[in-house]
Amino acid sequence: VRLSGMQPQTITLTLLLLVPFSAALSCRSCHSWNKTACVREPWTLLSKDCPPDDTECATVIISATGHLFRGCSTDAECVQEGEACVKCDAFRDCNTLLYPASGRLNCNICQTSANGNCATLPYYKQFEKGCIRHVAGDECVTIFDGFQVVRRECWSGLTATDLGMCEQGSNQCVACRGVACNKVTVRVDDSCLQCTSDAGNCANGRRGSARCGKVSAGVCYNRLGEDRKLYRGCLSDLNAEQQAACLSGNDQSCETCQGTGCNRNLFPADALQCVQCSSDDLDCVQRQVDDSLVKPCPLYVSRDKCYTRLHSDGTLDRGCYSGLSIPCDPLFNVTCTMCEGEACNREVYPAGRRSCYQCDGLDDLNCAADQATKSNGSMVCRNFAEQDGCYTLLENGKVIRGCASDFSVDVCKGLERTQCQVCGEDDCNGISELRLRSCVGKVIFDTVLLLIVIIYAIFML
Repeated sequence: VRLSGMQPQTITLTLLLLVPFSAALSCRSCHSWNKTACVREPWTLLSKDCPPDDTECATVIISATGHLFRGCSTDAECVQEGEACVKCDAFRDCNTLLYPASGRLNCNICQTSANGNCATLPYYKQFEKGCIRHVAGDECVTIFDGFQVVRRECWSGLTATDLGMCEQGSNQCVACRGVACNKVTVRVDDSCLQCTSDAGNCANGRRGSARCGKVSAGVCYNRLGEDRKLYRGCLSDLNAEQQAACLSGNDQSCETCQGTGCNRNLFPADALQCVQCSSDDLDCVQRQVDDSLVKPCPLYVSRDKCYTRLHSDGTLDRGCYSGLSIPCDPLFNVTCTMCEGEACNREVYPAGRRSCYQCDGLDDLNCAADQATKSNGSMVCRNFAEQDGCYTLLENGKVIRGCASDFSVDVCKGLERTQCQVCGEDDCNGISELRLRSCVGKVIFDTVLLLIVIIYAIFML
């Protein structure tokens, strides 16, 4: 129909304006099982038009899998989850917010093959991302191939192969709970003794091993430094030249081994061992009948010797001559005896020093008994004194026994003989508590008996 006075183009535009306008709702659309951006970057996703009767966008976590779905409110995923489906109609593509707003676990997620930094994590939060699946009890995981980190992932994101390995407790899988906690760069069993021989229990190898700071592939070393100290550690801590020398087998000052804490052996094999202790430990002054105080010398020195040293205050120490800070010389208020050979400094020094019964009734119930019946006998006094004695003391109802040299004053000063006695021979303080308490009565009896004998002798004359 042609309207009078109007052009065809005008008629068409007029008819379009008369038709009601109804644009479809647009929403972001994705499923996290095939699009990681659905969880981490939803604003980058494509949109889709919803049906004409759908006026809301939807975001929902699929309860069966923990995956995230975004779409329209009439989509089956939203309908099936019911009230758990979050809807919005504030604006087009309103379902672009990160979901849930909190509570999704973040882990370091990366592949070393794609980025070498994945193995060492040199930069803060470089690989920290939200786990694709939102499931209860999720964990962060580090996966190793041998001793090398190959990937980091969420437990819920593991492949079937990795999952099986982790469930079997393999040391190639390290799991943890916490935000981006999967920062481990070295396997826990990639560990060695890491110490120098002047540190406690290093030279004798009785120190615990520690995880290497860098991947060492289970290789540890023992190495003599220019200062003649023994160094133990992880091969990866040495520079390239030192590593090559140790691995060559031609350097007698260095050796390597494979295995957790394997570098605890005596090195060098001919290193001198001596009794090493001080009289702070009462066992040190005794004759050494076992090797409990025997240790390798802290310094590896040719023709080294063992010593036993007595100080002017009566204290004693034993050790390696190479470790002495002052020489064995009377000018330094010390006297020494030295010997050559493995742990040769075992004997009591000086010879013939006083020995006494030593115990405290507070922690030894047998201390009150006659000590001559005890199988373990007496012990050499801790401090050396030329005229040392042994004492028996009754204090607060408990018997205490020991060496007079343990005190700077007379231990029995001001006490009755029924409370304290000192004697001047080895092991003379074995008297029982009962005899100690009855000492006065015995003295009186002996005195009376002596008087009777004297009177009888006079009478006979």
